[in-house]
Amino acid sequence: PVSPVPSCHPRAGATPTGATLAGATPTGATPCAAGIPVANVFLKRPLEFGRPNTLVCMVGNIFPPAVTIGWQRDGVPVTDGVTDTTYTPIEDLGFVRFSYLEVTPRAGDVYACTVTRERDNTSVLAYWGEWGVAFWGWGPRFWGHL
Repeated sequence: PVSPVPSCHPRAGATPTGATLAGATPTGATPCAAGIPVANVFLKRPLEFGRPNTLVCMVGNIFPPAVTIGWQRDGVPVTDGVTDTTYTPIEDLGFVRFSYLEVTPRAGDVYACTVTRERDNTSVLAYWGEWGVAFWGWGPRFWGHL
């Protein structure tokens, strides 16, 4: 016999001990909230200051699929040049979503991608650009993210 599958297990995508999935989701199984969304910001093309480019905010670890993605440049909200994708399901029973921002990067710019979970109104930020003496993002002299 198959062990009953709890409605929420410790790690999204984990198969509860003794459960046999056989390619199907057991009746009544509901994935847990995967936790805090994870956002990464990077450029679509190599960095060239003064040249048009696209910043990509990739958001993973989403469950349920209910987040709002926003952009800021130097602390000011940006809405022009923003394109969001729909939610894409992934193997761990979560979702991934992308947001694109058309930019012309300049030295000293700091961009932020803000991901807000609608269910509890909490936000996660990911930065790209020059911030103080540290550089955040990807490309020449740029690395990492918060």
